[in-house]
Amino acid sequence: MLDAIRERVWLGRVLIRVVVEEPYSIGKQEYLLQANRLTYLPLYLPEILRYFQPFIDHNSDGQWWFEYENTPLSISRPIGLLFDQYIKPNSSTPWVIKLRRGDQPNALLLDLNNIESLKTVWVNAFKESAYIRDGNAKAVMSLSKEDQEILWQSFTDAHAKNTLQEFWTRMGQLLAKTKTRSTNWSVPVRVYDAEVRGKTSQLYAPSTKVNTLGEAVVSHGILLPQDLTLGEIYFGLVYPDGFLHLVCRKEENSKYKIQR
Repeated sequence: MLDAIRERVWLGRVLIRVVVEEPYSIGKQEYLLQANRLTYLPLYLPEILRYFQPFIDHNSDGQWWFEYENTPLSISRPIGLLFDQYIKPNSSTPWVIKLRRGDQPNALLLDLNNIESLKTVWVNAFKESAYIRDGNAKAVMSLSKEDQEILWQSFTDAHAKNTLQEFWTRMGQLLAKTKTRSTNWSVPVRVYDAEVRGKTSQLYAPSTKVNTLGEAVVSHGILLPQDLTLGEIYFGLVYPDGFLHLVCRKEENSKYKIQR
């Protein structure tokens, strides 16, 4: 059962329509993208720019960024998390986002065009989640550079579908000791309010029930059953950075389906 959940999460996709308009291009241009929920928008930028290459002004200054309804999209949050934050329940797909150019908004912090900075953020989050979970980051720190690189490449290859085993062979080893402990660990959780689009991070016990976090709690496009505990869902729904990312909404009767 756990393997089946992990596979469905791994294969989750979001259909996105990327739009670029004047003055950044010749007229309005669109690109339809089937994006992996677990990965990040910057990793699709080269593919998107190749498509728009005949239409964009290559002499313009500034860097690219993505926005939705005039709000810059965070570079360091997974695509699936962004979708769950910004798209209202039962909204039709594809998700329409705009590609903008110029001085990047301060809110983005990271350079969309610098993948190494994104990788550094992931590594730091991976260490932080291990510290929260186990009280130290020894397991992560003891990983070889090769294993760290395999973990990173397994979910950042934008079109990869056959890397689930590569990721979970190594991630499973990191979580093996945690899984045998019933209560003596903390669940690495980041909770996001869909209304204010902010986040909170704190320590949660494995016995914490979903219904204590909000009326409707979503992860990976799934409306989570209210009586489940965080300890029960963590090992199936954990993101590649080691965190359980949860979006809280007010719509109790919303229906979510993970997209494949």
